[in-house]
Amino acid sequence: ISNAQLFTPEELTELYHATNYLLRNGPELISNQLKAIEKARTRIEYLVPDLQEMPEQTQRPNLEMKL
Repeated sequence: ISNAQLFTPEELTELYHATNYLLRNGPELISNQLKAIEKARTRIEYLVPDLQEMPEQTQRPNLEMKL
């Protein structure tokens, strides 16, 4: 796997914090979307053991999701 295909621990942490924000403040999700987010969060928790100690880098009010 190329390094360009991998996420750094900092990027994974930001994704994790973004999912927290989405789950608290975002639109209502359908079941398969919610399951996908929960599965990704579990994998991130496994990959970044000190996740809770890492600060959020993105300011939430300025968060823009680009699809």
